[in-house]
Amino acid sequence: MGLTPAQRKRNEAYIKSLPCLVTGRPGSDCAHFPMRRSHGGDSTILNIVPLTRDWHRKVDDYEEPFREIVTELARAFHSRILDSGTFSVIALGKPWWKEEDV
Repeated sequence: MGLTPAQRKRNEAYIKSLPCLVTGRPGSDCAHFPMRRSHGGDSTILNIVPLTRDWHRKVDDYEEPFREIVTELARAFHSRILDSGTFSVIALGKPWWKEEDV
């Protein structure tokens, strides 16, 4: 079961309201990470992160070491969201990292 348009919009608006994971600057894009929308990624909270436009492009272009940096920050970001318990299960999605990596 996928997200409703309202859930998708709410999740994306929430992510866009946050500062960039890397730079801490406001005005973030809602970057689908780790799975891009063009590769089947959805807008569940555990598949989107706040990134500046520049970092969003670097990650989408699979530039290393930028993708590695965002992977570590996204894992911590998504773990904090899971620990907070503030989102419904369907809006969250499933963790994309291995449990032993956390």
